[in-house]
Amino acid sequence: MKSVIFGLGDSGAKLARRIKEATGMHAIALNTDQRSVENTNLDYWIAIGPKSCRGRAAGNPHLGLRAASESQSIWSRHLAEIDTLIMAVGLGGGAGTGAALAIGEYARQKDIKVYCGATLPFAFEGARRQYAFQAVEHLRNFGVKVITESHEEMMEKMGLADSDVHEVRDHTDKALLLKVLSAIE
Repeated sequence: MKSVIFGLGDSGAKLARRIKEATGMHAIALNTDQRSVENTNLDYWIAIGPKSCRGRAAGNPHLGLRAASESQSIWSRHLAEIDTLIMAVGLGGGAGTGAALAIGEYARQKDIKVYCGATLPFAFEGARRQYAFQAVEHLRNFGVKVITESHEEMMEKMGLADSDVHEVRDHTDKALLLKVLSAIE
C-alpha cells in the first residue's frame, strides 16, 4: 500500500507535519499563499492557483476550489500511484477547504481511499463554520472518511476562554492526530 499526506492550507500543513512525524509518510503542502507554503517543513510544496490567487490567501472556499482546480495537473501527479491519501485541513477557510473538495472528488474518480483529518472552526468564526460543515458533507458524498475535531468543543472541554485560541488549536491538533493515526492503522 502506497500512501501520501496532503496538508491543505496553513492549518492542514501543520497537522500534516505532525502526521508525518508520527508515521514517516511522504507529506506535501498545498496552499494558495506562496510565502506560507514555501515555509512548511514538509517533503514538497505546491503553490496552487497562481493565476486566480496570485500567491495570496484564497480567503474563501470558492476561490480555493478554483485554485485547486487550476493546479490539478500539478498535484494530481503526486497521486498517480497512490492507494491511500491522507488529507489534513482546517475546514472553513479558503485554500484548504476548496482544495479538499477538488482533491476529494478527484480521488473518488481514481478509486483512491481517502482519510481527511479536519479541524472545525470556533463558533465565533461565523460563515467559516458553516462552510466547514458543508465541506464535511460534500467530502462524505465523495466517499471520503472524514475525521473531525472541533475547536469549539475542545475549548469547552478545556474550560478555556476565547483568548486562549492558540492553546485550544494546539490541543485540537493533538487530539485529531490521535484520531487520524487510529483510523489509518
